[in-house]
Amino acid sequence: MRYKKPKHPPIAEINVTPFVDVLLVLVVVLLVASPFLQRQLDLDLPKERLSQRNSQAQKRVIVSMDKEGKLSLGEGVLSEAMLLNAVSLRLAANPEERVLIRADRSLAYEKITHLMAQLKVAGTTRLGLLVEEAR
Repeated sequence: MRYKKPKHPPIAEINVTPFVDVLLVLVVVLLVASPFLQRQLDLDLPKERLSQRNSQAQKRVIVSMDKEGKLSLGEGVLSEAMLLNAVSLRLAANPEERVLIRADRSLAYEKITHLMAQLKVAGTTRLGLLVEEAR
C-alpha cells in the first residue's frame, strides 16, 4: 500500500481560542470568589428574620468587634482612638454614609453601647447593627 501525501500540509499554528476560554473562566471564578477572600475578624453574628434588604449597600462603613472586644475597620485591628479617627475622616468626606456595627453575639451589651456612643461622638448620624439572616 502506498502512502498518500495529504493535499494540504498540517497547520503549524497555535489555536488561541481554547486558551482565551480558559482565561475567561479563571477571571469569572476570581470575580465570584473575591468577596469571600476579605480578611475580617471571625465573628458569630446574631441571627434575625429580615423582611427587607438594604438597597444602598455601597454607602456604608462597617466597624467590626470580635468576642475579645478587638475593633477593626476593614482588614486590620485598630485601637478605639484610631478607629474613631478613621470613621471621622470617612464621615467628613461623606456625612450621609451609614456606619454599621458588626459585633459578635457573645459580647456584653455594655461594650456595644459604648462603641455606639463613641461613634455618635465621632459624628455618626446614621448608625445600625449587622445581623445574619436566620434560616
